[in-house]
Amino acid sequence: MFALRKFGQWPAQSINPSREIEKQLRESTLGLFEKGLTSLVHGFGLCALTYFRRVLEDATLQVIDLFADTAAADGNTEAERTIRAAQSSGRTEDRLKLAAEALSESVRPGGANRLAVLDSHYSRGIHSLSDVECLAVARDLHFALEYVFKKWRLQLEDAAKFKATVQRYTDSSKTPEKQG
Repeated sequence: MFALRKFGQWPAQSINPSREIEKQLRESTLGLFEKGLTSLVHGFGLCALTYFRRVLEDATLQVIDLFADTAAADGNTEAERTIRAAQSSGRTEDRLKLAAEALSESVRPGGANRLAVLDSHYSRGIHSLSDVECLAVARDLHFALEYVFKKWRLQLEDAAKFKATVQRYTDSSKTPEKQG
């Protein structure tokens, strides 16, 4: 008689994120996101929150770049300067606060800074909640984290397209046929 024992799995089991998330995150950040998803599925709340917070920290600079580019495209040089200054801050919390203050209302519905909300709940969970409570927070906020990275870029790109289209048609002397 013999017994089998499983020591590990190769390749390691992982949960694949959506294609939209894969497009938005850099490869290294995507790896952290996948590890967070795997931890979430297996019920490791503290581990999931830790990975998701790292994703947020890593992707914050990328998102801040997007906001600064949007401010520049809108001709708001003061907002662009403020947002770019936020990148030099060492703490994620400070970067998020500075960038959020300069963002337009269109990306802050109700004045809420989505990234700062996520960061504060992840931090609170990691530092003061049990693993079971962390799991509940990670499950609740998983949708919000995906939403931020799926929707913000699309929202800002759509707004830029809308603005460009409207600007082409603001000159009443030109008819749509004469637009180039």
